[in-house]
Amino acid sequence: MLVHKNFKNLIYRKIVMKNKKKELTLSHQKTSSKYGH
Repeated sequence: MLVHKNFKNLIYRKIVMKNKKKELTLSHQKTSSKYGH
C-alpha cells in the first residue's frame, strides 16, 4: 500500500513537471511571437 502510494506520487510529480515544462515553453513561445523574435 505504502509503496504503491509513493509510486503514484512519483508518477504524479513527473506528469506535473512535464505539464509545467510544457506551459513554460508555450508561454515562452507566446511572448516570443508577441515581440516578433
